Amino acid sequence: MRKADPDNTELRKRQILDAALACFRAKGFAGASIGDICKAAGMSPGHLYHYFGSKDEIVTAIASQDRAQATATLQALGENGPLAEAILNALDPEFELGDYGIDGSLAFDVFAEASRNPAVAQSVSSLYRNVNAGLAALIRREQASGRIPAEIDPEGTALAITALVEGIGVMGISHDENELAAAAPAVRRAIQAILGLEPTADGDARKPLRTRRATVRTNTG
Repeated sequence: MRKADPDNTELRKRQILDAALACFRAKGFAGASIGDICKAAGMSPGHLYHYFGSKDEIVTAIASQDRAQATATLQALGENGPLAEAILNALDPEFELGDYGIDGSLAFDVFAEASRNPAVAQSVSSLYRNVNAGLAALIRREQASGRIPAEIDPEGTALAITALVEGIGVMGISHDENELAAAAPAVRRAIQAILGLEPTADGDARKPLRTRRATVRTNTG
């Protein structure tokens, strides 16, 4: 019996995940069928099911890759000077965060699906818990160096920062860049306050913030 080629297996999985992401963005998570994904990937359902048993498993794989990317992003933040400054810099849309699958308006579809699908909820929870744990670790490191007050709770602070950043991302659906730029100084002061730091002068803080933008879905099937 011929052994499976690991490189080819990973290539096929990547092919399926890329096709699935394209379908999810075009039709939404619920609207995209396995048939749609197979067509986009150029393979039969039997071939696809050899690698993934369901759409839930595909989302789990995408979330797993995003966890790895989040780890790399957090590492980059940790190497980008004081944490507060690094987080503020990362709010700039021009800052390279890395390649994420669950981003933009697709994130809303996945979050909505998580509210009714335990398998997807577990994947989303794992992703965000990983992000918060990594951020909390960076906060503890900053506390050890004396750059962040020792009395703040790392886990609670990490969750508050994540919630604020995600909330600003959501506002990209309903507010334009000028409105978000007007809010930027207050957002930056809020992050400094959450970290227990004295707010600094805004300087060039009136810049666009990183947001999730809505995409227009097209009926492709």
